[in-house]
Amino acid sequence: MSTPITRTPIVNDDGTGTTGTILDNAWKQELYDQIDAVDSANGATYAPINSPALTGTPTAPTAAVGTNTTQLATTAFVLANSGTFPARAVCYHSQQQTIPNTTLTALAFDTEEVNVGGVHSGANNTRFTVPAGQGGVYLLTASCLFQPPSATGQRVIKATKNGTTDVSGGGFFVGTPSGTFNASVVFVTVVPLVAGDYIEFYVQQTSGASGQVGNAGATFYSTRGAMIRLA
Repeated sequence: MSTPITRTPIVNDDGTGTTGTILDNAWKQELYDQIDAVDSANGATYAPINSPALTGTPTAPTAAVGTNTTQLATTAFVLANSGTFPARAVCYHSQQQTIPNTTLTALAFDTEEVNVGGVHSGANNTRFTVPAGQGGVYLLTASCLFQPPSATGQRVIKATKNGTTDVSGGGFFVGTPSGTFNASVVFVTVVPLVAGDYIEFYVQQTSGASGQVGNAGATFYSTRGAMIRLA
């Protein structure tokens, strides 16, 4: 309860601006009692500004999908976003892709198994892009199978951020190139990214001639790539 109201005599006005007769004391007391009752009830029926304890079913405006601010999140906002976060894309390439000799080549991904938040770009299918409001820590992974088999040269895979910066970590060469076995390359790492950053996976081979990655007839051997937000 706040500080009690100081009771000052209440007077009426005769319409000319002059002071009239003091109101009946009983009427004044009733008025004061009602004011005090409302004031006293504030502590029980109104939430304080600092750490309010709301009751009933309080409502608030529902933010647009993807909003990432200090605005309150309504249940409608949570449900609208439940199918879109965390941002992620898992893709593969349904055809073979030619990799020229000694040329870094961005892997293409024409088929999306998962694409939440528009991470993978169909218009530029080599890219995985962090959506607005979805900066964080991401898992990056890609793999491809080099064909035909060759015993010559090396096979390399890497990830690049924003077309210029190599991403540290995780390129692995699987198997030894030979005239009998194909060679695979695998990239796996975890990296912090901000909204607007995009990732591309590049491969290079030095067999002495152009080669291919992937397999048009077997999804199991297709070129694959993924970018998944972890936190």
